[in-house]
Amino acid sequence: MKRGGIQPALRTIMVRAMSFSAAAALTLNPAMTPVFASDYRVAAPMAADGQMNARFLALGIGKSLVIDLPRDIKDVLVADPKIANAVVRSAQRAYIIGAAVGQTNIVFFDSAGQQIAAYDIAVKRDLNGVRAALKQTLPNADIQIEGLGDGVMLSGTTASSIESQQASDLAARLVGGVDKVVNSIAVRGRDQVMLKVTVAEVARSIIKQLGIDLSGSLNYGTAVVNFNNNNPFTALGRPLVPGNVTQASFGGAPSVQATIRAMENAGVVRTLAEPNLTAI
Repeated sequence: MKRGGIQPALRTIMVRAMSFSAAAALTLNPAMTPVFASDYRVAAPMAADGQMNARFLALGIGKSLVIDLPRDIKDVLVADPKIANAVVRSAQRAYIIGAAVGQTNIVFFDSAGQQIAAYDIAVKRDLNGVRAALKQTLPNADIQIEGLGDGVMLSGTTASSIESQQASDLAARLVGGVDKVVNSIAVRGRDQVMLKVTVAEVARSIIKQLGIDLSGSLNYGTAVVNFNNNNPFTALGRPLVPGNVTQASFGGAPSVQATIRAMENAGVVRTLAEPNLTAI
């Protein structure tokens, strides 16, 4: 036999042996089995100690999520079916549907009673419609809206307090009441103060008079003493009002007279305009 004919035959035998060995290794070791895209499933979250960790899921009222599990589902535990419900569509696929605002958890089990996966479910309002309405009504405002229990919380910034109030009123109308809206929107500009101003033409004069006018005549035998003291608070050198006269007598003869005056005059105010001004 020629040497050149033996070498190709040996190569063929060695290639077949290697192919058989690789096939046997894949068959005996499942960890080395190839995974195809059609067989891929989302693995349930595992903790470091091998125990199942609950995964948090948030969805809106009337919304659903598709859950793919790594093993066949035998049983489902829903803590509060009024909040959310689970519908098993196939052996390894389930739908989670939000029913009402609240929190609950859902656990899936296999045929051996082992836990496959656990989910903490938070059902909130679907706020996409509210977000779209706020964006359309206030396009220049930067407003975020998040669910807060059975209500909502507004945050972000607006150019004025008027826009902030408009956002709060719109959200209250869409979620069902003012008491369900927490407004935490900050105003980008400075504080504004509304002022009511009165513009008037004033012709005002105040003249006050307070004093005592004294006049008297004293007679001692043949001697006569007369005196007259005008009120020092008179205006224009004359009394403003006649005043009240009080007369006193000494020894039966009138001698002293006193006049007490008190007066105040006020002029007239004519209003020209009453505008409203905004001060920043």
